[in-house]
Amino acid sequence: MMGKKIGIGLVGAAVFVLFLFFLQTGKIEERLKSVFAEQGLEVRELHFNLLPSPVFIAEEVKYLFPAGSDAKGGKASFARFEIKFDFLSLLGARPRINAVQLQEGEIYLSFRTYPDFHAINLLLKPTALYAEDLPMLAYWLKTGLREPRTAPLSFTFLLSAKNAGLERLNLSGNMGLITAGIEAEELKVEITSPRATYAANKSFYAEIEQGYLHRTDGGDYELKAQKLKINRWGVAGVEATLALPNELRNSYALNFGATECGRCRLKAEIRESAPAHYNFSLNAQSFPLQPLLEVMRLPAPVSGRSDISAEGIIERGRPSAGRMHLSVSDGRLDGINLLRMVRDYLPLHYNESGFNTENTQTAFQHLSSALSWQGSSVAVEYLLLLTDKIRVEGNGNMSLTDMQCEAKIQIGINKKEYSALALPVRFFGDCGSPQYKLELNKSFREQVKKLIKEKLR
Repeated sequence: MMGKKIGIGLVGAAVFVLFLFFLQTGKIEERLKSVFAEQGLEVRELHFNLLPSPVFIAEEVKYLFPAGSDAKGGKASFARFEIKFDFLSLLGARPRINAVQLQEGEIYLSFRTYPDFHAINLLLKPTALYAEDLPMLAYWLKTGLREPRTAPLSFTFLLSAKNAGLERLNLSGNMGLITAGIEAEELKVEITSPRATYAANKSFYAEIEQGYLHRTDGGDYELKAQKLKINRWGVAGVEATLALPNELRNSYALNFGATECGRCRLKAEIRESAPAHYNFSLNAQSFPLQPLLEVMRLPAPVSGRSDISAEGIIERGRPSAGRMHLSVSDGRLDGINLLRMVRDYLPLHYNESGFNTENTQTAFQHLSSALSWQGSSVAVEYLLLLTDKIRVEGNGNMSLTDMQCEAKIQIGINKKEYSALALPVRFFGDCGSPQYKLELNKSFREQVKKLIKEKLR
């Protein structure tokens, strides 16, 4: 008889617990439907699964971006949207959300015929997010993180997506949403391409130990980051401003500076001229050249402070054509000693101090060059390098596909009596460590004969 009463009591308790679950889930479902409707989300089906863990599932979610100052219209859709709850919290007054997951999403900007991003999968694991927070959180995100919160929302996240060019983006880290901004820790970004963009490079990697993204009253974004690493380049701190398109500007503008390089600044602007077709401009002032080359995973045989101006076209996420002017001061050319080459190959017995150095570097006061590119072919239209003893002029070309270079230069001496004599040299092979060959042609031999005659007078 006692066992029967215990059994009835357990069944009653189970029924009561299930009643609480369904009562709570009914309230949450109504709240979710209300939030989705208020935010303009279209959902084909919304249902709840209790086992193996409590989860609300929205099937075929669609959202239309409003056209306005921050967007030109467009749409987003996801095949599945899941909100997973803590099991025991459904018995209380504050159901807690364990994870939010969006699967197989697509984003179209300006209602294009193809998605700008697809295969989007996002997993968020908040530290403390409750069902009652969802309406405020949705409104908070919709208003651009401007509204204050009593406490920041923090979470770990994993994001993967592909763009129109089939490059895959993987993003992960710890993030906190705060008033008018985002805090991030251990943020990692990796972009991989199915085919090499240039020089066999198929990936781009960035890592931020700690960063802060803040939205200004004007709608721009300010970034501050500590211990930033981009590909092979690492820097202690950076500051940047990102301006988005609005009623007065139809371009994206980036102003970037590294705190440890003094007055160096880098500015970039990208303006869409047609679908997936952009015009860009870039200007760098007093920026260390070697880090820029390392970021782009290009050979870095030249160092020094550089001023750069470039403009060109980006198609399907890739620079397809453009021009660049480069000016470098107080730098160094690694891998070759041009002064020693003059000493060894010009028949002058020129033994002044500085020409007898045996290192594999050439320090220079100034280097300038103009380049143009079309696809993977780069033309070096002119090159000028000056030291206190020599003057180097030339031109050449480079293939971005295999990083093979070809250049012809003339090395002259900064002395009036040798002004008519220049050593012709051809460089070829790998751009990072090229080979060279003396072009001792008829013109050069005539120069030498003329100089000897003048010396014998």
